[in-house]
Amino acid sequence: MTLQCTWNKARHIFELPHGDVSCVLNVHPVSGDERSPAFILHKELLKLQGLTCGLQTGEIVWSPQEADHSLTDQLTLMIQGLQERGLRKKTENQQVPLDSTDFDSCLEAAVLGKRESLDFTDHLWTLLSGCSSFEELKMALAFIFKQLNSKEMRPLIFRKNSTTLGKFIRQLHHEDLETPSLEGMKPLEMLVEIGVEKLRRDYTSIFVGLELATQEQLQPFLQSSGNIVLALPELQKLQNVLEVIVLSKTFLQLPRQTLSSYTREALKFYSTIPSVDPNHIFHFPVQISSVHQLLERLPVLEWRVSLKSQDKHYHVQTICQIATKPPFDHCLAYKPTGHEFSNYVTKINCIQDTVRKT
Repeated sequence: MTLQCTWNKARHIFELPHGDVSCVLNVHPVSGDERSPAFILHKELLKLQGLTCGLQTGEIVWSPQEADHSLTDQLTLMIQGLQERGLRKKTENQQVPLDSTDFDSCLEAAVLGKRESLDFTDHLWTLLSGCSSFEELKMALAFIFKQLNSKEMRPLIFRKNSTTLGKFIRQLHHEDLETPSLEGMKPLEMLVEIGVEKLRRDYTSIFVGLELATQEQLQPFLQSSGNIVLALPELQKLQNVLEVIVLSKTFLQLPRQTLSSYTREALKFYSTIPSVDPNHIFHFPVQISSVHQLLERLPVLEWRVSLKSQDKHYHVQTICQIATKPPFDHCLAYKPTGHEFSNYVTKINCIQDTVRKT
């Protein structure tokens, strides 16, 4: 992430922007920074991508068994815990508590996965995504369906939950149904379905709950289709937008209105392309008043001045650039012993003769 400022009438090298300044924020969203609040969702998305890839290739790297209790015991404890806490009192439309005076806390709470409104498949994803083998996953789902058919549990399922398991539980409240088949890759398909459903609600809760985007603006990325593999690129787009917002808020402390504008612009861009371009850089306008104090503390990566003059038929332009990195990858720098080399200086002169047309 870099800030690019442009202004007229520079008086000396490395001076701070002043006067009528045009400021642009360049953001290259890259997931995977463990220090980022968005890292938790990034890990879940990576896990979901690995499982989805397994549907196509048949090869999956399963998580090693870490818990002291068997998965069946963990599922039993989860079911008992949900019944004791009265999960059914939760509502589907519950959003992140929004306090305009503490937007930082709201963003952190939302991104760190503290969504309070969870249904049964959300909780199930947390356990089943950590299965150590395909057989363990199949046995766990068979156990779940057995518990459901016994009518001893009536878990909460959101109305818009379109997963195979979600539809089965909703219909089971009204009639006896045949248990879905667990043959072939069906168990893995069910797991991917509930993972996609959970992450869709996670991103929706963050963007809508923090008033960064509306449900309508998110809808193109939440479309349900028969091919769940197609949902993964859309979720990656939402993750990238979240990375942009987290970076902008963490390092620049930009106001909510600006972050909302960035969110809408990034969503609009991603709605026009089929998949994420890992090299794409967003360019957002930013008010100099929002970052002026920050500019006094940030190191200068590049400083460039352009001088223009004209004398009758001659037009002269001189560009001088001072940067911490070489202007071209093939440039080599000689560093004398005992001296600190800190900047590359590049100078370009352009002379145009309007008579000779040169």
